[in-house]
Amino acid sequence: MAQMQLKDIKKDYSGTAVLHDINIEINDGEFVVLIGESGCGKSTLLRMICGLEEISAGTLTIDGAIANDISPQKRDMSMVFQSYALYPHMTVYDNIAYGLKIQKQPKAQIKQKVHEIAALLGIEPYLDRLPKNLSGGQRQRVAMGRAIVRDPKFFLFDEPLSNLDAKLRVIMRKEIKLLQKRLGTTTIYVTHDQVEAMTMADKIVLLDKGHIVQTGTPEALYDHPNSLFAATFLGSPGISLIHGKIKINAGVAQFMTQDKITLPIQNLSSLHEGQEVILGIRPRDIHLSTPDKGLKMEVLIHEYTGAEHILYGTIGDNEISAAFSRKEPFENADTLFLTYEVDKSHLFDAKTHKIIL
Repeated sequence: MAQMQLKDIKKDYSGTAVLHDINIEINDGEFVVLIGESGCGKSTLLRMICGLEEISAGTLTIDGAIANDISPQKRDMSMVFQSYALYPHMTVYDNIAYGLKIQKQPKAQIKQKVHEIAALLGIEPYLDRLPKNLSGGQRQRVAMGRAIVRDPKFFLFDEPLSNLDAKLRVIMRKEIKLLQKRLGTTTIYVTHDQVEAMTMADKIVLLDKGHIVQTGTPEALYDHPNSLFAATFLGSPGISLIHGKIKINAGVAQFMTQDKITLPIQNLSSLHEGQEVILGIRPRDIHLSTPDKGLKMEVLIHEYTGAEHILYGTIGDNEISAAFSRKEPFENADTLFLTYEVDKSHLFDAKTHKIIL
């Protein structure tokens, strides 16, 4: 088993708090992604998990045993860094084998393990090369091989794809996820890339300024964000946000924009007359309509991705983005009429930025 629990974890640097009351449960075989903007504390938290940073307060439990004071060498974790951290004077073979040699495993056993891992990662032809003679993707595979060969309880990844180009990031993203599924190793992965988080994670932990904002599956965070920060951080194209106030007519709540356009919303019992709110609409929850039923959108920018038409424009004075499948009867025009799925829209309190339920 490889389970972990972080309870009320805090980190201070010279009296300055950088992580506040972090509570996370990581299950055996789970792929957990820590995500947030630069400086939110996600890499610091990963380093605390592996023992490279001290825990200021709180408890780290691994398989039921408190691990705060256990040395990094005894936590049975392997870490893959953004910089690859390969030994430049060693061949690929020696880089992968290094940890096993430190453990003084038999040479025949080391050779067998290295070749098995190299074959698994597709780098067997490069075992005699030095890192300087490898591409970025090949170096990343070597770094992964060095982590995998020890057969640890946990894999830790600290933004491993940041140095790769866009195409290679997609390839390596898929390979890491496939490898993790095949090995079943509990994995904690740090990134600032929301696409990586959405496509790879079983569970996402979204951080902001040292606090956990929301934890859950990618679907849960996308469909049910608990705050404006969560709604805007995940999703591409980004969610459209429209500011306005609540109007109650015959017991039914409506949303009126700042330029007096009335939009339908969910009739939530907690809404009251004059309440300042922000309406959030996902681009893919918007659909084409007709002039008699739709909202008039003035199109400013049209992007075609191959799979979708992505439009940026305005409804009145309000900025909005819409995404249409290539299969929809879309016409490239300066003006369109739109509707949206009201039950999938989100309302946020304009002052607290929390979701209104």
